[in-house]
Amino acid sequence: MLASLRSAAQKLELDNKVHFTGYIGGADKAAAYHGASFVVIPSRQEAMSIVVLEAGICGKPVLMTDQCGFPAVSQVNGGRIKAAAEGAIAEGLQSMIRDGGRSGKMGENLKRHVEQHYLWDIIAQSYLAIFQKVLSLSVSEHVS
Repeated sequence: MLASLRSAAQKLELDNKVHFTGYIGGADKAAAYHGASFVVIPSRQEAMSIVVLEAGICGKPVLMTDQCGFPAVSQVNGGRIKAAAEGAIAEGLQSMIRDGGRSGKMGENLKRHVEQHYLWDIIAQSYLAIFQKVLSLSVSEHVS
């Protein structure tokens, strides 16, 4: 899609304002998250967006489509969820830009949610609880 996106940016005379960076990783990726006002995830299909977790741990709110598989974003007021359609995403962008002052609070909400539910030590504890439950069921079945 890169060629068509560059062409569209040129036609709209936005080619000096829109940058197509390609892959960003490591320290550059962290710097991009921390430098952003908010993160846009225009996915058309995902099971659960890891980008939401990355943005959240950096304290950045997200604008994402309803195809990202992360409804908690709206439940915790950590950003906005819009339909995976051009007009809906455009409206979401305008709304996020207008709400500049509230986006800091949304980023804090998302960060708190990620810290409470998705850090490795929390996930490890939940898996330990599952394993303990399975083991106790297995032992009780053999005793009966």
